[in-house]
Amino acid sequence: WRDETFAVRASFHAPPRLLIERAAAPLFGAGAYGVFLNGYVCADETDPSRPTHLWLGKRAGNKPTWPGLLDCVVAGGLAAGAVPR
Repeated sequence: WRDETFAVRASFHAPPRLLIERAAAPLFGAGAYGVFLNGYVCADETDPSRPTHLWLGKRAGNKPTWPGLLDCVVAGGLAAGAVPR
């Protein structure tokens, strides 16, 4: 377990119907929300609207889920009570 509660909601802005352990949420089919950040670089300074390189993260080899695989640069589950602004 991760000792982190997730809010089970009918939709993103709906009030929580239930608080559940993050690791148990998928076992019960509960949807969970997360926050993700990716980055890109525009190497062609003459046209900065065209990204040329994408930054990728790699998960640590000791992660319990999907160790060593490519991932977002920064990401995390949206815990109960946390609301992005």
